[in-house]
Amino acid sequence: MDNNKPDTTKNNDLYIADKYFNNASYLKAISIYEKYLSEGSLNINSLRNLARSYLYTSKYEPAVKYFLLAIKKGSKDPDVFKQLAISYSNLLEYKNALIFFKKSLELNPDDITVNYGLGLSYFNLGEYQNAIDCFRISIKNNDQNFDALYNMGTSFYKIEQYNEAIKWFECSLSINPGFADAYLNIGLSYFKLKDPENAIININKSISINPKNEKAYYTMGVIELENNKINNAVKSFSQAVKINPGYLDAYYNLGLSYLKIQNMTMAEKSFSETIKIRPHFSQGYFQLGLINTINEKYDEAIKNYLASLNLNKNNPKALYNLCILYKMTGNTPSFVKILDYMKKFFPGLAEEIKE
Repeated sequence: MDNNKPDTTKNNDLYIADKYFNNASYLKAISIYEKYLSEGSLNINSLRNLARSYLYTSKYEPAVKYFLLAIKKGSKDPDVFKQLAISYSNLLEYKNALIFFKKSLELNPDDITVNYGLGLSYFNLGEYQNAIDCFRISIKNNDQNFDALYNMGTSFYKIEQYNEAIKWFECSLSINPGFADAYLNIGLSYFKLKDPENAIININKSISINPKNEKAYYTMGVIELENNKINNAVKSFSQAVKINPGYLDAYYNLGLSYLKIQNMTMAEKSFSETIKIRPHFSQGYFQLGLINTINEKYDEAIKNYLASLNLNKNNPKALYNLCILYKMTGNTPSFVKILDYMKKFFPGLAEEIKE
C-alpha cells in the first residue's frame, strides 16, 4: 500500500491540474504540471495541457518548448502541431509556423482553420500570392470568415491589384459594417487608382466610425496635398499629430504643406518635431536647411545640411544646396571639396554649378 502512495498522489495532483486547465485557471495548472515535469513523470496529455496553458497565457516561448517536447514524446495530435504553429506565429517565427501548420493539415485535412493560419504566415513572409491561395480555401470553407475576407483584400492591395482589394474589403464589410480600417483601405485603394473622390468618401466613412484613427487623417492629408488642397491638408495632418504626437510622417507632410503656403514659421516647427521624434531623420534636417536658406540664415542652413549629409551622404539636393551656400559665403575650400565630390558621384548636377 505504501509503495502505491506516490503514484496516487501524483494522479490526484494531475487530476486537479487538469481541472484547473479545463476551468481556465492556467497559472495554477502550470504550477502543478511543472512540478511533475521536473521529476520527469509527465505524460503526453499533461505535457500538451502544460504547453496550452502557456499559450493561453501568452507565454509563447515555453509553449513552443513543451509542444515540441510533446511531439518528441510521440504526440500525433494535429491540434498540438497547430497550436505550436500559432505559438511560433506569436513569436514572429513565420517560417517555423508554416512547417507546423502544414504538418497539422497533413494529420487532419478537414480542419478548416489551418488554411487561415497558413495564409497569415505566408502574408507575414511577404508571399502574398500563397497567402491569397490559402485565404481563398479558408473562405470557401466559411464565407463568413471576416478575418480571411479582410486579409484577402490586404493581400491583393500588397500586390497592387487594387480593384480586387476593394472587392474583398467590401465583402468583409458585409460581415462587419462597422470596421473602420476596411473603409480606410478601400480609400487607399481608390487613391492608388487615381480616384480621389471615392478615396475621400471612404476615408470619411472610416473617420465617422473611428474619429481617433490618425492614419485616416494622415491619408486624407496626403490626398489633399497631392490635389493641391493645402489648407485642408494642413487640417488633416494637424489632426493626425494631435491624436498621435509621435507620428513622424504626419509632421513631415504637415511641414511640406506649410512650405507650400509659405508659412515658414510653422513649417520649421513641424520639421523640428520630426527630429525630436527621430533624431537621425536626414530629411528633417534637409528641410530645416531649406527653410534657413529661404530666411537667409546661412550658417544655420549649412549646419542643417551637414547634419542631413552626415546621416545620408549621397543626398544630391543637400550636396547641391550646401555647395551653393559655400560659394555664396566665400568658403572656397569647402566649396571646392563638395564640388569635387559631386563631379565624381553626381556629374550632371555638378555641371549646373558655375565655378
